[in-house]
Amino acid sequence: RNKKHSISEQTIKIIKDLDAEITLKAFYRKGDELEKRFKDLLDEYNYQAPVIKYEFIDPDRNPAITQNYGVTTFGTSILEYKQKTEKITQSTEEALTNALLKITSSEVKKVYFLEGHGEPDIDSNDKQGYSTVKQGLNNQTLETAKILLMRVKKIPRDCTVLVVAGPQKELFDHEKKALSAYLKSGGSALFMLDPAPFISLAELLRDWGVKVGEDMIVDVNPLSRLFGMDYFTPIISKYPLHPITKEFKLPSFFPIARSISRAKTKAGVNVIELALTSPNSWGETNIKDNKAEFNENEDTKGPLSLAVVVTSLAENESDQGPDPESAGKNETRIVVVGDSDFAKNQFISLSGNKDFLLNIISWLAGEEKLISIRPKDPLINLINLSGHKARIVFWLSMALYPLVLLAGAGVVWWRRRKQHHEIS
Repeated sequence: RNKKHSISEQTIKIIKDLDAEITLKAFYRKGDELEKRFKDLLDEYNYQAPVIKYEFIDPDRNPAITQNYGVTTFGTSILEYKQKTEKITQSTEEALTNALLKITSSEVKKVYFLEGHGEPDIDSNDKQGYSTVKQGLNNQTLETAKILLMRVKKIPRDCTVLVVAGPQKELFDHEKKALSAYLKSGGSALFMLDPAPFISLAELLRDWGVKVGEDMIVDVNPLSRLFGMDYFTPIISKYPLHPITKEFKLPSFFPIARSISRAKTKAGVNVIELALTSPNSWGETNIKDNKAEFNENEDTKGPLSLAVVVTSLAENESDQGPDPESAGKNETRIVVVGDSDFAKNQFISLSGNKDFLLNIISWLAGEEKLISIRPKDPLINLINLSGHKARIVFWLSMALYPLVLLAGAGVVWWRRRKQHHEIS
């Protein structure tokens, strides 16, 4: 149902653009089940892009070739493209597509994560960290690094995308000036801003036609309960048309979020709302004891915008801006999302969260070919039963059916015993 046995749209986009032959040598034991599965996958790639050629080599029968390629374990594959090689040790679509991206990429783009204000750590593996985000970007040939802006005067020229994720403390004035100069000179940035009491950068973003809501979104959606969430976790299933969300249909979950909407813009600045909450939501401005109640005079009724996209021609070519050659464009791109928790290790794998975030950063980096649904995880079918239905299933399977079988066995035994007495 989730097309697990078909390659993803993202992979098709990438391999359709290949301009030269790629050869893959797969070192598998002949007749191995993994060999058969990998061959099926490679057939799909070859069907979509005939320039992808492959050959299976049994290391036991071809030790010299195996040694020449430096292969030491079964299940290793070597890709060759224009004097470049890449090695993979997994037979999955994700591993193969990532290897194709690396070997065919002509440049390495860099994503910087701002730190120094309580932001999530991209090297942290705990549930509050961003290590899964870092790995996802690295898999797409996007390098990641941290930047402590309070110690430098400007954002590095090799910065393709700057990510400001959930700062808990106010930025210094010189940091805001560096951000502003970077954006005006054609930079790309993602802002993920949590509700108060954390900072909003409202003044900085107002110049780009973005209104940062002083609220917390409440979403009375039954799906929240099914996924173990409360009503302070908006579920986004409606995405306005944009390259980031084109053909994107997975719901995304945003634990504790604020509204982000369009404000008055100056000429040349285009603002598009990217994610809309359900009609059952509202922007709560007065929360008491973790309880919220819609007040028509104070709160804003949904649907609410939770994320916006900003595009604008660069205003100047400041020396604090990005390197024009590395950016490849003279356009400012900004995405603002009213939550940073959805990208943490604890929630990033939930439904469409990871795809949504990676699509945003791919678009900001000018890598539109990466925007799609990533290779699918195994589909897990869940049945949600109410307490009443669960009790019915329990008594039917554990009591009624066994009793019926026992009674049937008793009837058969009694009849056979009766027939035995009649014969004797």
